Amino acid sequence: MNALSLFLPVGAVFVLVACLSALLVPLATSALARLDARSPWRSATVCAAVVLAPWALGALAAVALVSPHPFAGCHCTEHGLHHPHLCLVHPSFAEPLLAPAALVLVAWGLLVAPRVVRLVREGLASAAWARAVRRAPAVSIDGLAVRIAPCGAATALTVGALSPVIVFDPRLWDTLGPETRRAVLHHEAAHRVRGDGLTLLVLRWAHALLPSSGADRAIGQWQSATELECDAHAAAAVKDPGLVAEALLTAFQTRSKSPEGSVPSHALAAVGAEGLEGRVLALVERTERDRAARLGNDVLAILLVALGAGALTVVFPGEALHHAIETLIGLGIR
Repeated sequence: MNALSLFLPVGAVFVLVACLSALLVPLATSALARLDARSPWRSATVCAAVVLAPWALGALAAVALVSPHPFAGCHCTEHGLHHPHLCLVHPSFAEPLLAPAALVLVAWGLLVAPRVVRLVREGLASAAWARAVRRAPAVSIDGLAVRIAPCGAATALTVGALSPVIVFDPRLWDTLGPETRRAVLHHEAAHRVRGDGLTLLVLRWAHALLPSSGADRAIGQWQSATELECDAHAAAAVKDPGLVAEALLTAFQTRSKSPEGSVPSHALAAVGAEGLEGRVLALVERTERDRAARLGNDVLAILLVALGAGALTVVFPGEALHHAIETLIGLGIR
């Protein structure tokens, strides 16, 4: 047995910790829901962190298992062999864990398979739609390219994870005036700068790979928070928050009068019924002293924090955490 065999039990621990941690997600989303929508603790980054937290905790547990004592040798002899060990020096000590780990991973795969298949199908359909839209003629406003193409609803969209495209449905484009078009366009441009399409894709995959969690509600909270950020950017770009509020109301009225179609699953629409009142109120009450919109990518911010936490985990409490997890594994397989 070689060191590569350790990936199976470490992977099982990674998945188990993530699935158990996901049970706390509904509590976190309920706590966020009680906060004011403009509270710093209800920012888009915090909402995204709630969705990704189970996987981050699973990764920290895996890091502690792989590198429990980076500044010394093997720790197995210090603790004895009263339970299985995950050790790069003595990989054979993990042999009793191979069968249970395989069962855990197979069970997890079967539970999440329907969500994964559905997400893959939706992603392929969205990618095909985005490719078709990119072939449409582009119109430039304020140096921003926008495509005019049917969106399935009278709205504006930012679609695409790696190469986002801004799209206006012709019904909305014809309804809006030049200035309100600019307002909606700068809102969508903020989605593109923030990389919200990629973030949404990551969040949906993080949710799909958990058998049960309240992450769908947390994703909704993240989307609401991103809309406030993009509204704030649009207000600064057109120098008139009231104009952005007017554009949102016009877009909502146009959309409500038009028959709904199928909007691409990974698209970020400019406006919907949910949260519209709060968004308009936030714009009307906005002052020059309000902070600028956060245009950084949420996943990147969370990744940087997680990498720092991983480095700290290796140093402390890496060894203690490693031994605690091994002890629990030993109790579980007896």
